[in-house]
Amino acid sequence: MRVRTDTNNSLISILVEKKRIRHTYPANRAQRVQRSTNPTRSTTTFDLQWQSRYHELKEYNTLNKHTNVPKDYTRNPQLGRWVNTQRTQYNLLLNGKESGLTTERINLLDAIGFAWSSDMMTIKWQLMYAELVEYEIVNRDTNVPFDYTRNPQLGRWVNTQRTQYKLWLHKGKSDMTPERINLLDAIGFRWRMKREIIPIDVDTSTTDDGTSTTTNNSNDDDGDRKPAAVW
Repeated sequence: MRVRTDTNNSLISILVEKKRIRHTYPANRAQRVQRSTNPTRSTTTFDLQWQSRYHELKEYNTLNKHTNVPKDYTRNPQLGRWVNTQRTQYNLLLNGKESGLTTERINLLDAIGFAWSSDMMTIKWQLMYAELVEYEIVNRDTNVPFDYTRNPQLGRWVNTQRTQYKLWLHKGKSDMTPERINLLDAIGFRWRMKREIIPIDVDTSTTDDGTSTTTNNSNDDDGDRKPAAVW
């Protein structure tokens, strides 16, 4: 079955740009943070008010070891609202709508571990997706083996996305969403692999990071990638 609608060019463009920028970033996370928190561009590139809130978030992250500032944060109500605004702008961007969030701002927030969603399951999905993007940069594909020894969790997660996609196509209970489909399509994700065994039956529950706990297996011999950009 082939599901087809117009792919969102804005989403693909920003993901491609993020991948390009990642190639120029230091591999060490601490170095990335240091570079990103000392931007060399003029203040005309970064709105001064945005920068001010960003530095407040850095301080909050240093003290609390996370960036999930409550919306009703009494010590700094403006910061809580600002964090919520960044998530709103990010979702607008993903859905192809006008957004004030730029690639530079996304990378600044990424560098301090910004949680793009307040929902932990969504956050963990995004973290696994980021690992898949890194895998694709190194390997030029997204075909992570199920028994990938360097990162077993990633191999299982990739398999789970195919399982959840199949359930989604057949209108079953699934954690797959149009937004996730478009994110995976944008990096060339292969939804079906030849001679790949994909568990699809019985228990389709997922863990917090979106890894399926399904145990039954079924052969899927359709090797064609299934682009399914839907909105």
